[in-house]
Amino acid sequence: MNELKNQVKESFRMEMIGTGIYHVLSRQYKKSPGISSSLKEFSQQEEMHGKLFKQYYKKTFGKSIKGESFWQFAGRAVAIVMRPLSLETKLKKIGAAESQAVSRIEKALAGGEDTGYHKIIRKILPDEKAHAALYGQLYT
Repeated sequence: MNELKNQVKESFRMEMIGTGIYHVLSRQYKKSPGISSSLKEFSQQEEMHGKLFKQYYKKTFGKSIKGESFWQFAGRAVAIVMRPLSLETKLKKIGAAESQAVSRIEKALAGGEDTGYHKIIRKILPDEKAHAALYGQLYT
């Protein structure tokens, strides 16, 4: 049970960090409306994913996950630190992290389990694949 708790908390944190990163990047690239709108949409998706994990945690363990604002701030800070990098480099790094998330999700789903946690990751998998694919769509 502790493993599941930790997994849900980690998933929540990563989604909130992603929310912050994509939010700042969407603002940094306002002059490129297509890219900016994609990044804004990704931020909204990450936030929705985080809320799913937060609701699941509350329902399953009877406790709230704390730190939503902190983890979004951490993501914003990452995006600000990355500002000097080219968009290509930023998206390559983010795409690699998203690809790792996709691999973890696919591995977790390979067992065929159908718990509430698995329902969430099954639901968010298409979004995570789209996030991972953005670099390739723009630069290959």
